[in-house]
This record gives sequence, C-alpha cells and structure tokens, in this order.
Amino acid sequence: KSWYGGEKKYGNWASRGNEVVDVSILRFNIRNPDIEKEGNSQRVKNNDATIIMNCSQNKTSFNTAGDSWVRKRKWYSFYDGTYSPHLSPGERAIVAGKRELAATRLPWRKPGSSSSQLRAFWRSDEGKSLAVQHTNEKGITKRALRALEIGCGTGENVMELVLSPLKFEIVIGVDIVPSALDEARKLLAVAFGDKSGAKGESPLPTSIDSTGRRYSLLCADILEEKSRDTILDATGGPVDFLFDCQCFHCLRDCDNGGKLAADAYEALLKPGGFVLMLTGSDEEKVDRGPTRLSRQEVENAFAGTSLKAKRIESFYFDETPHYRNQKYAKPPKGWLSVWRKKTPDEH
Repeated sequence: KSWYGGEKKYGNWASRGNEVVDVSILRFNIRNPDIEKEGNSQRVKNNDATIIMNCSQNKTSFNTAGDSWVRKRKWYSFYDGTYSPHLSPGERAIVAGKRELAATRLPWRKPGSSSSQLRAFWRSDEGKSLAVQHTNEKGITKRALRALEIGCGTGENVMELVLSPLKFEIVIGVDIVPSALDEARKLLAVAFGDKSGAKGESPLPTSIDSTGRRYSLLCADILEEKSRDTILDATGGPVDFLFDCQCFHCLRDCDNGGKLAADAYEALLKPGGFVLMLTGSDEEKVDRGPTRLSRQEVENAFAGTSLKAKRIESFYFDETPHYRNQKYAKPPKGWLSVWRKKTPDEH
C-alpha cells in the first residue's frame, strides 16, 4: 500500500475487466473498500469499480493491445483529467473530468508555444537542405513539401509547421486522442480565422490558412497499418519532414522496443526526407516525466530501416508550467536526434 493524498495504491498490478495495468502509474480512488482474498489475488470493491490484484501477470502482453492502458487509455485519461500524477491532490480534483482545463495542465505543454527545437530546425543544415529541395537559387518553387507531426496533441507545433519558412503545401497532425485534436482545432481556428472551429465545433478535416496552405488533423494510431494508409491518403504520399516531440519514447513501450513505430516512420517518410525527434534522456537522473532513454537506445531506434542518424545531441526540453513547478534549475534533459531516409541510389 502507498498513500497519495487520500488515494490508495495496492500492489503492483490491477485488472479492470480483461485488462491488466501497472498501478505504479495508475492510481484508483478507493473509498472504504472491502477487500476479499481470492487465492493469490485480492479483490477490492467499491461503488465505482472492482479491481483484482495479481502480481504474477506479465505486463508486456497487456501493453501491446490497441485498447491498452499504455497505448491508448493513459493518454485519454491525461486529456480528460482523470489521470494527472504530475498535479497535487487538490489540483487533480479540480481538473478531473474537465477536458478544457485538463488540456492547459498537461506536463509537457506550454499553451500557445511551439517547440523551440522545431523552430531552430529551419536554420539547421538539415532544414537548409530541405529548403534547397523546395526552391532554387532564385527562390522559385521547384516542388511542394509536405510535413507530418506524430503525437500532435493540442496543435502548437502543427501551427509552427503551417507557418514554417519552408512553406509546406500540406501539414498533417496525428494524435490518438480525439479530445486533444479538439483542442488543436480550436487553436488553429483562432490562428487562421476559422470561426466554426473557434466555437468548439469540428471544421472540415482539411482547412486552408490565409496563405492557401492546407492542414489536417487526424485521429489515428500509427502502429496500425490501416491508420498509416489513412495518413498517406491525407498527405498524398510520404512526407518530406516528420516531427516527433515526446512520442516515440512512448510508442516503444507499446510494441516491445519500437519496431512497429520505426517501420511506421520509415513508411511515412519520403526518401531524402528528415525526422526531427525529441525523446527523454537517461542523463536526467531524476524521473521528471519524459521516458528516459539511453543514447544507445536512441541510436538503435531505427535499426533495420533506411533511416540513418545525422546527429544526436543532448538538450533541455522547453520550460512548461509543470517543469517550472518541479523546482529544478532547468527543465528535464532529452535527446534531440535528426534522421534522414536514404534514397534508392544510396547504400
């Protein structure tokens, strides 16, 4: 048993229906529970739920299912406020079930602000390489570029992609949580003048900003092949640039090391295209939120694919209200990595 401000956590594992979850990350509100012994298990009863504990379960098999806690429900719960381990007990009570409010308290989000690492990419050698693919020395467009964000959440980085100096013809934001995309639609509606979206209604899947550039928001699970096909239909084929901020290190927990995710990124990227990926780092010695990967794990992220690392660097994530409240001098450390997909004539 552990206490978290009026919440109890029992054992290491819990079962909800046919699903087993790791309750080191999931906390249940239990009020005056009756506990019954059932062999090696315990049954905890209350008015809201029945939770069966069994420490002999293997969590890996329960993380890979499409409807599992780690793959989907955890993120639904972040966005509806029913799972907010980063908040104090009092703050949890305030945001629980209030989606719009919960979206402003996400640990990785600074509302209205895009990733500074994404903005810096346009000035990097890789960004300049993409620019060369887009225009000639006279500034005349040679071909239109397409961009994709995996795990776009509330849309700040989608907005940055739309406004990028690379002038992407098509920008697609993908997330597994419908309510996250609702918040993204509102943000983009305000930014680009879509009054229906600003009122919280769902605008058409594809919208056009004031410059004529197109953007779409898709609810999809990229670990599913049919979802990848949906994304490729929306983009008109593989993209030139793929951005990932704190998504890959979560996906790899869902498919036993990231093989499915790596294959998906490869399929979604055009030969010669670039991936900018931001993951947690084990150089951060304290568990402050982002899943911590070793440098070697990042280096091996796309092993067996045609994506090759151009650079891997240590960096600090942008400050968010949550990171600032952690009382450390700086935000958590991470790995910034840039990858390029080889062209058919490259070995």
